Order: sequence, then structure tokens, then C-alpha cells
Amino acid sequence: MSRERNASAVAEILSCGPIRDPNAEFERARWTGRPGYPVRAMVGMTTVKSLYALPTWTRIVALVRDHAGLREVLGCTPSIGAC
Repeated sequence: MSRERNASAVAEILSCGPIRDPNAEFERARWTGRPGYPVRAMVGMTTVKSLYALPTWTRIVALVRDHAGLREVLGCTPSIGAC
């Protein structure tokens, strides 16, 4: 699967109801003073890890950092520590 198709696949997965609706509810339920990364971005990182079948978060963060399509879909590049 090409990198562009993978970015489209991640966007499609994150937009489907069973993923989108709980993410929106989690976002509304946040109460901590420090906002952190958006729920969509963190769920997206786990989706990317699964889709690309890479073994470490370091490699996933590096991939998203270097992949404009994935950064656009996720809205940011979460840190290694956050992942």
C-alpha cells in the first residue's frame, strides 16, 4: 500500500462513526488543566502503528514527522513520550 493510500486509510478509519463518536466524547470529558494531544491524534497514532506494522513508537513518531499526509490527517505529531 502506498504512503498516500495509507494516509487516506487512516483518515477514513478516524472518520467512521464507531471511532469518531467515542473520540468526540473523550475530548469533551477531558478535565485536566494541561490539554495534551488531541484524542484523534493519539488514536490515529495507534492506527498508524497497526497499519504500518512498525514495532516501536520511535519509528511511528519518525514516520509521522516525515509524512505530510499523516501529519495533516492527525493534526500534529505527538511526541514519543506521549505515545
